Amino acid sequence: MSLKGRIGVYVCVLALLLGACRRTSNSSKPHGNNAVDVGVKPVQTKSQEILVRQGNRVQKTTIETEPILDGCSMEVASSILKKTHPAIKICGQSFAERSRKRPVGKMIFALLLQKDGWPRKIAATTDEIGDAIFTGCIKEALKIRFPNPFGKECIIQAPFTFTANPRER
Repeated sequence: MSLKGRIGVYVCVLALLLGACRRTSNSSKPHGNNAVDVGVKPVQTKSQEILVRQGNRVQKTTIETEPILDGCSMEVASSILKKTHPAIKICGQSFAERSRKRPVGKMIFALLLQKDGWPRKIAATTDEIGDAIFTGCIKEALKIRFPNPFGKECIIQAPFTFTANPRER
């Protein structure tokens, strides 16, 4: 084979390789014939529209989903903490009976959640009220299970503000 013939072969092979590389790097489609594209609906909805591609056929389908509640996120933790309101209210009432005044001040508790969602440790990081019995009562009220679908330990904050005149509901 002559030098011109070999150069021509190398140029052809190089052009094929560059063309193949460009097609795979610029392609946003997954490799293979089957793919699932998630629709634009957010994960918090109870249903999602998805596009299922099988070869050249594309079908739109709706699947039912449940949102994942992660107790380690402050949004979910706050909603769970709101459920403890009656127990916290009882703590405030017993404090008022003992001391003849309402608890006034800010309290923040740090909860170390175990992998199963139960608090392993609860500590008061801010305590402007300074009553050990009241603090202990709130710690007991915070012994509730948080959803933990990912099985990880985490720390969440539970802030409470007690005022002299609670707002009317």
